[in-house]
Amino acid sequence: MGIKNIIGQERVTRLLRRIINTKKQLSLLFVGSPGVGKRTTALLWAQDINCETNSGDACGVCFNCRAIAKLGHPDIRIIFPIRLPQQEKTPERVVGEMMKFANEFGLDNPHPVVSPNHEISIHAIRWIIMETAKPPLKARVRIFIILHADQMSVDAQNAFLKTLETPPPRTIFILTTSNQELLLPTIRSRCRVIPFAHISQEEITSYLKNKTDAEAHDIDFAAALADGSLGKAMTIIKNPGNFLFSPVLNLLMGKDSGNTISEFVAQLDRDLLLPAINTAIFVYRNNLRAKIGLPHIPQFICPHIVEFTISDIKQKIQFLNGMLQLLHYNTNPAITSYYLASNLIL
Repeated sequence: MGIKNIIGQERVTRLLRRIINTKKQLSLLFVGSPGVGKRTTALLWAQDINCETNSGDACGVCFNCRAIAKLGHPDIRIIFPIRLPQQEKTPERVVGEMMKFANEFGLDNPHPVVSPNHEISIHAIRWIIMETAKPPLKARVRIFIILHADQMSVDAQNAFLKTLETPPPRTIFILTTSNQELLLPTIRSRCRVIPFAHISQEEITSYLKNKTDAEAHDIDFAAALADGSLGKAMTIIKNPGNFLFSPVLNLLMGKDSGNTISEFVAQLDRDLLLPAINTAIFVYRNNLRAKIGLPHIPQFICPHIVEFTISDIKQKIQFLNGMLQLLHYNTNPAITSYYLASNLIL
């Protein structure tokens, strides 16, 4: 257990080891793409710091290690965006709502989907500030892990500034984000930024071979589509049907050239939009990798896409990622399907 087991983040591991040795209380900002290990690293590091063996490497079996892994430790708290009616928001009510789902963010679970229209409100920050007035109950160092920190409201960020700048004794704050530019500059300046790298395709492939019973071709497919995200690779292995939708694949590979937009849209409904978009992202990324000389899967090379400029392919991928964000909102599936199809065909 502990951060020594983190895949593909050697620099992060070295930095966190040095921070443990200095025994400083500070605020950290973990920055990196979804699925590169920010939440996992935060929890494993919390184990390293608070393991009852006091060796610097988590044993994984003591009370502190087991409780942290399941997010049942009273001094290791996780904060994440939720949605509550404004009239129901109080510090206790907001945190109580989070606690209903906190165990879903434990070490043994894939990162749950967090809607971009949920937020971390000022009430959650007020609760944190009240908690820090008390000493830790069982931990040597109390740790607050704030996931998707970029979804803090502006009021919440401003309320957090003083506490972030001078954390209380035996307290560390860890903020995680994939979009640090959405955080106020004053928040970023009060944290030590820890950048997380994309994990190499080779490291993802090796991990999947050792940790899953998946077939070799499924592992290759997942590692190629994961785009440096181990979390995404695990999701693909568990639900490959969400990432390979034949009508989109046929359309992009030129096997369905006679298909009109209306015929294509007729094959899509709300449940099929996710696999359709994921499939398109995979094909475009695979072709981009081929174009710039990176490892790719040859049977998914589309001559039409390879003829695009690198800039054009990147714009398509950006568009498709935007479509993924739209799925979190209550959009009309027919209009969304038409918008997707028209942009894929043109």
